[in-house]
Amino acid sequence: MGRVKLSVVMLTILASAFLGACAETPDAKRVRHLSRGDEYFGQGRYKDALIEYQNVLRFNASDSRAIERMGFAYHNLGDFRRAYPFLLKARQANPDDVNVTMKLAAIYLLAGKLDEARELAGGILEKDPNHLEALQVMAVAARRQNEIAEAAAGFEAARPVLEARAGYHISLAELSLKARDLTKAEAQLKEALTRDEKSMQAHLMLANLYRAKGDRDSALAEFKTAVAIEPVVGGARLNLVDFHAANRDFNAAKEVLKSSKESDGDYLATRRRLSELAFIEGKTDESLAILADVFKKAPTDVEGHLIRGRIYLTKRQTTEAIQEFQGVLKADSKQAQARYWLAIAYHQTGNIQQAKTELTQALELAPRMTDAAFLLAQMNLESANPAAAIESMEKIIAAQPKSLQAYLLLGTAQLSRQQPAAALQTFKKMQAIASKDPRPVHLTGIALQAVGQKAEAAKEFERALSMKPTFTDPLTALVGQAIGEGNTGLALERIKKQISTAGNSARLQFLLASTHQLRKENAQAETAYTKALELDNTFVPAYVALGQMYLAAQDDQKALAKFEQALSVNSNDVVSRMMIAQIHLNRGDRDKAKESYEQILAAKPRFVPAANNLAWILAQNGDKERALQLATIAKEGSPDDPFVSDTLGWILHQRGVNERAWTLIKESAAKQPGNPEIQYHAGVLAQKMGQPELAKQHFQRVVASGNNYSNKDKAVKALSEIK
Repeated sequence: MGRVKLSVVMLTILASAFLGACAETPDAKRVRHLSRGDEYFGQGRYKDALIEYQNVLRFNASDSRAIERMGFAYHNLGDFRRAYPFLLKARQANPDDVNVTMKLAAIYLLAGKLDEARELAGGILEKDPNHLEALQVMAVAARRQNEIAEAAAGFEAARPVLEARAGYHISLAELSLKARDLTKAEAQLKEALTRDEKSMQAHLMLANLYRAKGDRDSALAEFKTAVAIEPVVGGARLNLVDFHAANRDFNAAKEVLKSSKESDGDYLATRRRLSELAFIEGKTDESLAILADVFKKAPTDVEGHLIRGRIYLTKRQTTEAIQEFQGVLKADSKQAQARYWLAIAYHQTGNIQQAKTELTQALELAPRMTDAAFLLAQMNLESANPAAAIESMEKIIAAQPKSLQAYLLLGTAQLSRQQPAAALQTFKKMQAIASKDPRPVHLTGIALQAVGQKAEAAKEFERALSMKPTFTDPLTALVGQAIGEGNTGLALERIKKQISTAGNSARLQFLLASTHQLRKENAQAETAYTKALELDNTFVPAYVALGQMYLAAQDDQKALAKFEQALSVNSNDVVSRMMIAQIHLNRGDRDKAKESYEQILAAKPRFVPAANNLAWILAQNGDKERALQLATIAKEGSPDDPFVSDTLGWILHQRGVNERAWTLIKESAAKQPGNPEIQYHAGVLAQKMGQPELAKQHFQRVVASGNNYSNKDKAVKALSEIK
C-alpha cells in the first residue's frame, strides 16, 4: 500500500495548532491549570485539584486563589498539617475571609491550641455576634469556668437568631457538660432533636451522656438510632462498637463491625477496630491476621501499623515494634501517638534517654497528651531527675486540678527530691479530691514518715487499711516501720491480724513469709511462701523468694527449680533469669549462663547487669568485639557502678588500651577496696602504668583478703617480683 497523503489544508491546520500551543503564554498556562483545578475541586476530586493548583504556583507562587484552594483541598482530605500553611497564607492575604478563618480555627482546635482558636473566633464574633460556627469554636475551646460562662453568654445573646437550629442547642449542651450539669445538657440535646430528629451529633452526645449517668439501656438505644440513621458519617457504628467493648460485650461489638461492607467509607476503620478487639481479648495471632488483610488493601495504613506495633510490644518483640513505629514516623513525622509508643518500646529495651527524647517530641506535637507527660515524668524519676517531673506535673495540675495521677507523680517526685513537707501537702490535696480512695491516705502516711512523724504515719496507714482491708501497701509500710524500730514480733502479729480481718491472700502470705525470713525463721517462711503459691500459683515473687532462700542454703537444685517455675508463669522475669545464670556460673557452666543473659538482652538490650556479666563471659571466651560493645552499653547505663567500670576496664586492658583501662579500674578499686578481683586488676594495671608501689598495695589487699580468689597465687608471685 502507498503512504497516506495529507492535504495541504490539513497540514496547515496541524501546523497552526502546533504553533498556537507553542505560543501559549505562562499566564495562559496558569489560567488553564487554575480552571482545571477549580473544576476538579467542584467535583470533589481534591487530589487532582491539588496537582493543578501546584502547577499554578509554579507560574505564580503568590496566586491567592490557588493558595486558598490548596488549603481547602488539604483540609477536605483531612490532611490538616499540609492545609495549615496554605490557610495561614490565605488569611494573611485576606484577613476578613471568614471561611478561611474558620478552617484555621478548626485546625487550632485539633492541635490543642485553644487560645489561638478562641482569638480567631472572637475576631469573627466582633463583626457578627450571631455567627454559629464561631460560637461553636468558642464552646469547644472553653476549658476554664470563666471561658465556659463567656461562651454560654454569647449563645444566649444569639438565641433569637439561632435557636431554630439544632447545632445551637448541641453547643449549649456541650457547655453544660463542661459545667457538669448533665440534666441541663440532656434537655438541650432533646431540644436539638426537636429541631432535627436525624441529628447524628445530638444522638451520639445523648448516648454518651446516658453512659456517664450509668443508664446503659438509654445509651444503647441512642447509639442504635444513630447507626440506623447513618452508620458511617459521624462514626456512629464505631461509637456503638466502643459502647459494647466498654461493657466487655465483645461478641456484640464484633457483630456490629461485621455489618460493614467493603464499599463503606469506614470499612478499613472497622477492620482495624476488629483487630483491636481481638488484641484486647488476648488473641494476638487473630489480630495480626486481620491487620494483614488491612495491609493488602492499604499497605501504608498508619493506624494499622500502630496497632501491629502495640501487638509486638505485648509479645515482647521489641525490635519489630520499633520498626513498626519508625515506619509510621517515616510516613508522618508528626504522628504523636507513634512517638509515644516508640518511647514505650525504647523503655522496654532499657534505652531511657531515647525514650525520653521521643516523649518530649510527642508532647511538642500534642501538648495536651497527658499519658505522654505522665510517662515522661515517671522516666525522669527513674533517671534521677525529679525536678523535671515536678515542673511537668505542676503544669498539668494547673490545667487539670483533679488529675490524681499528676498529684501522685508530683508527690513522689517531691519525696525523691527530699521535699517531704511539700509531698505531704500534695498528698493531702489528693485526699481532698478523692476522699474515698485509700491510696492518697497511704501516701500521706509515707510523707509523714519522711518528716519524722511516725505515730501520725501509722494512723494514716491504719485508716487506709480500714477503707480497703485488702490493700497491702499500707500494711507493708506499717510492717516496715515496726521492723525499722526493731520490733519484728509486732510486725508479725500485725500481719496475722490483717489476715484474720481481710481474709487470706497470696500477698499477705508473702509479707508474712518475708517477715519470718527476716527473723531467720526459715521453716515458717518456707511454709508461708508455699501457702502464697497455693492461693495464687501465678504469684512470681513467691517463686523467686523461695529460690533465693534455697540458694542461700546452698541447695542450688531446688533454687533452680523455683526460678524455672517463675519463668513458666512469666517468661520475661529478669530476676529469675539472672539467678539462673548465676547458678550456672557457680557450677562452671558458662554456656548455659551465657544463654540466660542472651535471653534477657533479647527482651531488654540495655539491661545493665546482664550486659555487664555477658561481656565478662564473652571476654573470657575470646569474643572481644561483642564483649566491648556490651561492656560499653553497661557503662552508659550505669556510669558509677564500680563492677561495670572494672569489666570495661579489664576488657580494654586485654585490647591494649591501658591508659583508659587504668582510669576506670583505679576508680573501681577505690570504691571496692575489699574486692580481691578488682584489686588484682588494679595491681596489674598499676604495674603497666609504671607505678610499682601502688601495684604492691593492690596485690597486698588481694593476698590479705579471706576470699578464695582464683588469682591469689598470681598476686603473691607479682608481689615477689616487685622490687
